[in-house]
Amino acid sequence: MSQPEKLIVPSVDHAYWFEYSKSLLDEALNKRETAAGAIQKLVVWLWGIYTASAAIGFTLSGKELSFWPAIIIAAASGSLIIVYWGTVWVQVPIAVSFDPRSPTEIKGAYNKAVKEKSFRLSVTLLGSVVAAIMVSVALMVASVSKPLKHDYSNISAKVSELGGKQILSVTAWVGETDEALVTATPLLAGDKKGEVVQSLILPSEQGLLQTSMVIPDKSAPHIMLELNWTSKSGTEIRISKSIENKLK
Repeated sequence: MSQPEKLIVPSVDHAYWFEYSKSLLDEALNKRETAAGAIQKLVVWLWGIYTASAAIGFTLSGKELSFWPAIIIAAASGSLIIVYWGTVWVQVPIAVSFDPRSPTEIKGAYNKAVKEKSFRLSVTLLGSVVAAIMVSVALMVASVSKPLKHDYSNISAKVSELGGKQILSVTAWVGETDEALVTATPLLAGDKKGEVVQSLILPSEQGLLQTSMVIPDKSAPHIMLELNWTSKSGTEIRISKSIENKLK
C-alpha cells in the first residue's frame, strides 16, 4: 500500500508573519539604540576629519575671516558635540511605569518607550545631517579664505600721562623676529630734537610688539617713532611714523 504524499504548504503563511511581528517587537528598542550607535560612530568620524583638517592648516588664527564665516566654522564643532550628545540621549533608558499584572498597561508602556526612542532617534538623525553639512561648509570656507595679512605700516601709538610722566604707548606687528629696536625722538620747535629714548623689545610668537616708553621732553609737539628689526629671512626693516603729542 502506497504512502500518502506529504502535503506541501507555503512557508510564508500567517504563522510566519506572526513570528516576524514578534521579532520586530522584541528588537524594536535595540534596533533604535543600534542606529544611535551608528550615528555616534559617524560623529566621531566627522570629528576626526574636521580636527585633522584644522591641524593641516584650516585654523582661524591664520585666516582672514569675516563674522559669519567665523560663526559657521565655530558652529560646526558645536553641532558635532550636540549630535554626539543626541546619540547618548537615544540610548538612555525610557522611564515607564505599569502594573506587571496588566497586559494592557505593559503594552502601553512598551509602545510609549518605542515612540519616545523613535522621536529621539529622528531628532538625532536630523541633527547628524545638519552637522555633516555644516562640517563640509566650514571646511570649504576655511580652505578658500585668504591668509591673514599684516601691514608693517599699521603702527598704533599714543602719548598719555601717568603719574606725572609722559608715556608713549606703542603697538605694532613686526612678524617673526627675535627682537626689535624702538626709538622715540621728540621733535621740538625750530627743527630741534629732544632726548632720544630707545628700547629693545622681544615681540610675541605671533609677531606682536607692545611697549611703553617715558618721554622726558614734554614740550615736544610731535614725536618721531622708529622701529628697526631683522626678519627671519635676514631682511632688515625700518619704519617710522610721526606721533602727535596731544598733551602739548
